[in-house]
Amino acid sequence: MTTLKYSLRLISDPLEFLNNYSQNLIQDQVIKTEHRKLWQQILNNL
Repeated sequence: MTTLKYSLRLISDPLEFLNNYSQNLIQDQVIKTEHRKLWQQILNNL
């Protein structure tokens, strides 16, 4: 988690990045459900 938080501080608008990345995960049919669930857990811990 620390690495993700550290990396996000380098992005001009972290919230926009997270929203766009999350949308990409939802729309990408190649991403497995387990990975989507893990991403949701990561977001919940931020």
